[in-house]
Amino acid sequence: MLSPMSRGESRPSQRSPASASSSKDEAKLQGVIGVGLDDDGGHHRITKGPDFHLVGGSAETHERMQDLVMRMRERLKREGKTIRDLNRREFEDLARDSL
Repeated sequence: MLSPMSRGESRPSQRSPASASSSKDEAKLQGVIGVGLDDDGGHHRITKGPDFHLVGGSAETHERMQDLVMRMRERLKREGKTIRDLNRREFEDLARDSL
């Protein structure tokens, strides 16, 4: 599961419908958190980058999270952007397109 990290936003469910659709009211993304829940034997897998943190999961799941984040970052690099330049909708579109 990948989720955007935002400054000033504790949980997405606390946002009002009006602010969810208004890009000027949206919190700025700070990066990506990926959490794998299918640990296969007590290994503690952690991968960190300047704008992402990936934790847990089986070897296969963790590798898939790494691949997804790398594809997202490569695409953004070609466009001259970083994850922090995206709003929530742009992040969701990028993640979906990178699968």
